[in-house]
Amino acid sequence: ITLFLLRSYASAVDAFSKGFATISRDRRVFLVGAVSSCFEAAMYSFVFEWTPARAGADDGAISGARATLPKPQAVTPPGGEKPPYGEIFSVMMICCMAGTRLFGFLVERDPPEKFSRGLFAVAACALATPVALPGRPTWALAGFLAFELVVGAYFPAMGTLKSKIIPDAQRSTIYNLFRVPATLSHLLQHVVTA
Repeated sequence: ITLFLLRSYASAVDAFSKGFATISRDRRVFLVGAVSSCFEAAMYSFVFEWTPARAGADDGAISGARATLPKPQAVTPPGGEKPPYGEIFSVMMICCMAGTRLFGFLVERDPPEKFSRGLFAVAACALATPVALPGRPTWALAGFLAFELVVGAYFPAMGTLKSKIIPDAQRSTIYNLFRVPATLSHLLQHVVTA
């Protein structure tokens, strides 16, 4: 067992050193990994924060921004019921599926390298909507739906880019190296907003 563990450890160290070398040698590998890490960190944060933002979290439009943002107006319906989270989530998933179809239309005209920047700009504006327009649930929902549309287009676009840029031999190692900052960012958000 000890021999097996030592070989596995040596193999893992070798794989990580080759992954780091590839990232440091090829700027494109670093950039696609960094963009992927940042977008996925924002996406995973959105997964946990859309319900408090939609319900009008206690002191701020977004829980991590309590100290700087004004308290939003109530976003629950006038009768005081909670928003229909199941229906909202279903519409979000429909938007995500529509985003994959949007990718199909976009990739027929241009490669993902060209249109991905526009997708990221739309995602940034969509996530800024609840912050820029606090207390307006319809606008917040529209921003959330636009973000989910971009998420649907993001995965096939980024998958295409990664397959073109990241070498097959180090693909899983490089993906894992870039998941570390995304996970740390997500954990930091939870610690700050707790």
